[in-house]
Amino acid sequence: MMVLKRRELIYLTSGGQLIVCLILLGMLIAETHYTGIAALSATFCAVLFLSTVFLVRGFFEYVPKKDWDSIFLCWRLQRHDFNNHLQIIYTMIQLGKHEKALEYMNNVKRDNEVFSAVCRLEDPRIISEVSDIILSARQEGISIILDIPGDFSPENISQNTIKSLSERTRTLMAELKGVSGKRDLNISFAEPGKVKISSNALEGRTIVI
Repeated sequence: MMVLKRRELIYLTSGGQLIVCLILLGMLIAETHYTGIAALSATFCAVLFLSTVFLVRGFFEYVPKKDWDSIFLCWRLQRHDFNNHLQIIYTMIQLGKHEKALEYMNNVKRDNEVFSAVCRLEDPRIISEVSDIILSARQEGISIILDIPGDFSPENISQNTIKSLSERTRTLMAELKGVSGKRDLNISFAEPGKVKISSNALEGRTIVI
């Protein structure tokens, strides 16, 4: 038994609506006085239209399971890191290294501000992709800086832009592996509908998606 996907249902419903509209238009042009049939066709057309609206709305609000899995993984890793940080800070305090403990806490605070900024992206698909980038960068020892304006609107970011962000960022991270010293990656959502990626370690190279 063939199961139609959500996108196929949208096309099928829209196509059916178009056919009914053409039939109804033909009746009016031919001046056919079948009022009952015309009314029934108009009602059927309206039902198909509403069905299409709900299907399209559901299609664009659908978030793949892998994106949620990525977000939950990020949260679990943060909790694990938090426990590790507590143990390290507690050990430093016990050893009387108070200045070192304070410096360590400031570094942790600065690093975690990136994850706090991610939540302002609102859209789970964008959050998932950016969280993956942050985790991958941390594993490579690359610092991430996010620029997310207060009036950021996730509706302006297309799926193609999100995909390109992931591909371009990972390409830059691969290049940064061969760079010595401080390695950084800046991701800016300041310009509506676009994402800017740059790196001071790569002589200020900038990519706009």
